[in-house]
Amino acid sequence: MDSKDNEKNGDWSVIMTDSLNPYASEFAQLTHNDDYAQRFNLFLTDIDNASNAVVKHTVCGESFDKVFDDANPFIDGKIDIVEEAIVAAASSASANTAEMPTLASESGVEADAVSSTTTVTNFWTTPSSTERARVTSPDSASKLEKPRTFCASEYRLPAEEPAFASLSPTAKKAQIFAPRIVLPLAFSMIFVGALAAAAVQLNNLSTKNCADSKMLSDNGKYQEALLAAGEAVKYNPLSGQAYFEKGRALVRLMRYREAKECLDRSLALNGDSAVALDSRAALALKMSQPQQAIVDLQKLAALQNDSLSVMQRGNLAVAFYKSGQYDRSIEAYDRALTLDSENVTLRLGRAYCLAGKQQHKTALAVCDSLLKQSGDNTKVLALRGYCYQRLNKTDRALQDFNRALSKDPTNAAIYTYRAGLMEQLKKPELALDDYIKAADLDRDNAQATCTVARALKNAGRNQEALAYYNKLALFPGFDRSFDQHQDRAALNYSAGHYQACLSDLNRAIELEPDCDLHVQKALCLAKLGRASDARATIAEAHRLSPENTEVTVADGQVEAILGQTLSAVDKFSLALSAAADNKDALVGRGTCYFSRDQWASAAQDFKKAIALGTTDNLVKIKLARCQEVLTSGARVSLDLPARRVIDLAKLNRAQLFDSGTKACVGGDNQLATLYFGELARREPSNTEARTNLAYSYEGAGMHEEAIATFAPLSVANQLDVRAQACYAHALAATGLYERSIAIMQRLNDREPANLAFRLDLIKMFSAAGQIDKAISICHDALSLHGSTAERSSLNNVYESLVTEKSRSKNEGTSGNTTAVKPETEG
Repeated sequence: MDSKDNEKNGDWSVIMTDSLNPYASEFAQLTHNDDYAQRFNLFLTDIDNASNAVVKHTVCGESFDKVFDDANPFIDGKIDIVEEAIVAAASSASANTAEMPTLASESGVEADAVSSTTTVTNFWTTPSSTERARVTSPDSASKLEKPRTFCASEYRLPAEEPAFASLSPTAKKAQIFAPRIVLPLAFSMIFVGALAAAAVQLNNLSTKNCADSKMLSDNGKYQEALLAAGEAVKYNPLSGQAYFEKGRALVRLMRYREAKECLDRSLALNGDSAVALDSRAALALKMSQPQQAIVDLQKLAALQNDSLSVMQRGNLAVAFYKSGQYDRSIEAYDRALTLDSENVTLRLGRAYCLAGKQQHKTALAVCDSLLKQSGDNTKVLALRGYCYQRLNKTDRALQDFNRALSKDPTNAAIYTYRAGLMEQLKKPELALDDYIKAADLDRDNAQATCTVARALKNAGRNQEALAYYNKLALFPGFDRSFDQHQDRAALNYSAGHYQACLSDLNRAIELEPDCDLHVQKALCLAKLGRASDARATIAEAHRLSPENTEVTVADGQVEAILGQTLSAVDKFSLALSAAADNKDALVGRGTCYFSRDQWASAAQDFKKAIALGTTDNLVKIKLARCQEVLTSGARVSLDLPARRVIDLAKLNRAQLFDSGTKACVGGDNQLATLYFGELARREPSNTEARTNLAYSYEGAGMHEEAIATFAPLSVANQLDVRAQACYAHALAATGLYERSIAIMQRLNDREPANLAFRLDLIKMFSAAGQIDKAISICHDALSLHGSTAERSSLNNVYESLVTEKSRSKNEGTSGNTTAVKPETEG
């Protein structure tokens, strides 16, 4: 099909992609500039399909706004270059209008006739439908035998207008890009040619920046290389080379995820780029994506007729090894060794494959051979130590690990090997130390971080474990891990971070609805004072597991946290009717009795719990208190760190006070409660003794007891500032936020410059769910002067509050929000 047929059938894209087609030639004649024809042809052949669509629309006479919209992906962000090119082309064309009658004559129309019969039409006037059909429609009656050429007497260019030259650049741009104007073919060609010229200029700028980026990378100036590559991408977003150079610089800067995205784009634009395939394969290995490396290297081998380099074959072998394909890995190593038979790295990698196949003796022989060849190679020593360990030669294994670490103390893998050996030798503390060193050295290793976090949690080092779980949350897979969300939720709960705990629990429940998670969520909501939500959540736990006694115990714990001790006693009693030996139910009910001064009932439950094996020393402290009240001056025996017997009856007033004070200073608040409790019993009007007893209760975590002791002193206005703050803390710890906030607000009003009070108030508002109020107070507090530590704490709290507010918007409020009337105390 020739150009005529294409024109007749409306296939304008075929016409415009013909090599140097008649339109391009005519455009060159119109402007008297052969360079425009060459640029136009280059535009048609090298620019993407979106730009070819521009040509199609201009030839079909579509409105300028439609043409410009289709061109936008190409010229976006580069309008100044295109504008300059169009203005220059328009000026060039208008300067040669004297030649136009000749061109019109060539088309079979007499020039004089055209000049005498055709009305001169201003360019900015939209042609009539008849003129448009004559100009643009290939099927009109006036269709010429060859592509139509138009002279300047029919349509005048904007540069011909006398006032155009005097306009400002902005005004020129406004006229040139005026919307909804049907363009004449001549100016359409100028526009297309200008786009072609702009494309060439932008491509040249992109190529130059690519070369600069490569040179900077080769010289180790990776940040500058990244900036140059970014400019290259900006000038030509369709350049695979530009994305490759940007990716290469990002790899050097260890920004692997961004580098991977750039290499993906580079290969999307040029899928057969050998350097891009090789680079992405190597990067995939760094990112623990062996399957991607295998795919890229196999494609590279196919493109190069199976002629991979030694390094590339080695990378392919490593990829197979990491994906567990040991036989294929050994095959790849063997092929690489045919190219470099003495390569220690390749031989060591092959030995790793043998160890992976449980052929430890064979691997051990290879290691011995390599050590003779390369001396004390730390990686060889590490593998040999591992083989010794698997062969149960632990002494020789430890010797090799220690020897390797003495030469390379920053090798994370060797610490991991030695940690495994320490576990085998039943030395968990030493194993944990090595796991921590490995994770700290290899911060991008999610598995190492997870191992440390769980080991710390199992060792009871909760604060450290929580820090590592927070690091683990920065890795992509954390959001999809049920176990990790569950573990971090438990740690946040034990640390009193109830909002953070709730966030993790909600996500874990989304991943896997679980009765135990609903129980923990109910307890967390109760701690936050959200009674209706807590009860709705525990009801959901009952629905998921109707016969579960532990859920009934948790139900009692929720009521106890909410301060409803009568209801809690009923729940615990119900659980004990189903399982009389449930230690948690006994402790829970005994604690409720204790808070209600029902000493005999409390003592009975505590004794049963201790007999069943409860090891909580706080239970023993409470039992001692019950016995001391029931039998004045009783001899109390406690399992303290140094086992001893305390006979309170033999101590006078001064001895009780001194012993209680020493216990508080030493951090043993549980013991202090005994001394100050006995002193307060002997001297009920002794305000100092009762205040110290309240302090001791709060320090020992016995918040309800602290509240009961502080309350009458507060009513009598016998609490100083420090005691009032401690009272507020105890109230907040039991979820009584309204009362705790009222106390802290009074203290804050009294001492507005005290950032410690302000910080406590912020935390209480946050715990009460009043995030906006907490953020407002925190913002105001940051404007005050304070110590560096206080301001740092405020900044941390402020950032946490803002994050929590964002989370709350996404999560909403869970559970039933219907108000539940609290039970009354008898």
